[in-house]
Amino acid sequence: MEYFSISYKGDFRDKNEDYYKNEAFKDTQIFLIADGMGGCEYGEKASEIAVEEFLICFKNHFEEELSMKDLIYGSIHHAGYKILDFSNSNNCPNNIGTTFLATIIRENTMYLFNIGDSRAYLQNEYGFYQISKDHVVKNNENLKNAITRGLGFRSMDKPDYIIKELSSDDQILMATDGFYKFIDKSNIQFILKSNLSVKEKCNKLLEDVINKSDDNITITLIKI
Repeated sequence: MEYFSISYKGDFRDKNEDYYKNEAFKDTQIFLIADGMGGCEYGEKASEIAVEEFLICFKNHFEEELSMKDLIYGSIHHAGYKILDFSNSNNCPNNIGTTFLATIIRENTMYLFNIGDSRAYLQNEYGFYQISKDHVVKNNENLKNAITRGLGFRSMDKPDYIIKELSSDDQILMATDGFYKFIDKSNIQFILKSNLSVKEKCNKLLEDVINKSDDNITITLIKI
């Protein structure tokens, strides 16, 4: 397995509210991305808490008799409540949150969980397609970018998930909306199908959006 990540503040934002981490634990590979949402200027803290607290909970309960699905689900909710705790202790109740995208790979099985609008795509022998679900308002011009689910809000919505067997040469692309809203899917597919290395593909993907995006950009590319 090969992987590489890039996170870029961009030219229009004062700080980077995206947060990511890739980590191997036991026989499991963990890839996480979170995109924080404002609220008392703590968006960057929400995304950091989400990733770090997920990892703490995941590792602490890894040896217990839990299915991988239940372990991931419980760790996401633990992270959400930790964001709530932070909000309340900083007089910012129910006003900060984050998207959360987790790809967990164990024995060639992918467990993908997402809440919010950070995305995951799969490139395999059947083509290129989105495998996460966007939790956003649809068919409303005034609220077209509004997220309907976020981690850390008082109402804890369930993440969507898929569990899928992976094959050799499959590629998973994880990204925040600062990336995918500013690039055509055909361009992504063209780059993923190229003979470039995983790192070179990430750099090329960033290059294609860096002068177009008005948001933070974070991408992780995994090749099985």
